[in-house]
Amino acid sequence: MNVTTVTKRCTAVLAASVFAMALGAAPGAQAAGPKKGGTLVAVWQLEPHTLYSARGGGSSPLIVNTKILEKLVRQVAIDKFEPELASSWDISSDYKTYTFKLRKTNWHDGKPFTSADVQFTLKDVLAKLSSNGLLRAIEKVETPDAQTAIVHFSRPAPEYLALASLAASQSSIIPKHIYAGTKYSKNPANNAPIGTGPFKLKEWARGSHVEMVRNEGYWQKGRPHLDRLVIRYIRDPGARAAAMEGGEVLLAVSNPFPGPEIDRLAARPDLVADKKGYDTSKWQMLMEMNVRNPILAKKQVRQAIAYAIDQNFIVDTIFYGLGNASTGPIPVSQTRFYSPDTASYPYDPKKAGELLDKAGYPGKADGKRFTLKLVASPWFTENKKTGQYLKQVLEDIKIGINMETPDRGGTIRQIYCNYDFDITVSNSIASADPLIGTTHWFTSNGIRKCAAFRNASDYSNPALDKVVDQAAVETDPAKRKALLAEFQKIAMENVPIMHLVDIGMTNVVNTKVHNYSFTSQWMYDSWKDVWLEK
Repeated sequence: MNVTTVTKRCTAVLAASVFAMALGAAPGAQAAGPKKGGTLVAVWQLEPHTLYSARGGGSSPLIVNTKILEKLVRQVAIDKFEPELASSWDISSDYKTYTFKLRKTNWHDGKPFTSADVQFTLKDVLAKLSSNGLLRAIEKVETPDAQTAIVHFSRPAPEYLALASLAASQSSIIPKHIYAGTKYSKNPANNAPIGTGPFKLKEWARGSHVEMVRNEGYWQKGRPHLDRLVIRYIRDPGARAAAMEGGEVLLAVSNPFPGPEIDRLAARPDLVADKKGYDTSKWQMLMEMNVRNPILAKKQVRQAIAYAIDQNFIVDTIFYGLGNASTGPIPVSQTRFYSPDTASYPYDPKKAGELLDKAGYPGKADGKRFTLKLVASPWFTENKKTGQYLKQVLEDIKIGINMETPDRGGTIRQIYCNYDFDITVSNSIASADPLIGTTHWFTSNGIRKCAAFRNASDYSNPALDKVVDQAAVETDPAKRKALLAEFQKIAMENVPIMHLVDIGMTNVVNTKVHNYSFTSQWMYDSWKDVWLEK
């Protein structure tokens, strides 16, 4: 695609889309038009350790800070991007330079937002700390004036990857005057973010909720519609359901209840179950295998473990049918990059046993071939149940299992800092482009001590690294797709990570709520378009 075409698309087409939304035309609007005011109370199951982390920090911080902080670009559909802090952009013919024109707006503390903030965030923060290789390839950011940022990459930056990276939930722009010269991980603003977004933080009541209020000086006229947005933290699913039924909570995202509860609640006249809004933020359940252990360093052993698992049982019994058995690191539903041409591991415990015998691990006198430590992460209630299931089926093929379920902080330290595990039950999010949030679970440069949700397995394969490196600079969409198909093939042949379930995501919403779930990663959207019936 040439520069002229790109420029026309990002200014004319995207402006039209913003105009349509300004008229209240977004999908999900069921009444005549948006109403201003009201308090939306949403519920989330796991309280974060911080409200902002320069490394991302997982879903719990992101569900909050994406309402306060903003990105240069907003992704509203798999193939559709809109301006956010950038009002327009231009791409050079060699795809190495992206020029962004910026909006005139202020931070919540009244300081002006300028290109210096973009330069600082991209070059000093994301280029150093992001797991996204494209952002690490940012060479410099020029700031010829306050409303222009020119981003130079050290290599070609494919258009889709670049825009999706800048629109990703972890790519929010942060204020230079707050963070420059500080230790980012210790900055007080991490627990009280200052942004340009539609909502300002009012308070974080630890153990209870986060409360945000309307930013009266927001750059988009008429947004947000809400007066207040409250996110409550309720760990117990039964208590979440009771709060939803009693009208204390109007919105619950990301499979907030077990399947039967979702069905029961959705049968009420005042509640609906909605499955939209996760196209470019698809959750998967996975099992990491630590190849530092010489037993798991053998491919035959990892393949044997894969054959021992009945993924359909996990989907049907633990997830109550909400999802499908994964076939690899890219979900089946993400057809832009998904490839079916990979090794598969249908449930076959007999074959698993035969592979373990061939690998040199027959059953010993105590009836066990060897013993592994399984760490089941606490992110979702299904993880512990899946850990218990894995313990059972692996012991059926004579692998001893010692299972541990630490708390959130302990799990992150144990898996990503201390590497104190053999196998895990954890989760990942498949973003719009695999190079944003998927490939670094497998690549050598994804091995970074204490960097959560990256390559904790210590798997390193030059052939896989080469394919991913090529996909990072290939600007032809068809060739990129072929390279990412090869990535999937290598990953599944060697299976250092077994993706177990492509989780079917559901939101439960009170019928008073309008304009929800219409972007492709809505859970991490700003929610500036949401409005309530009076």
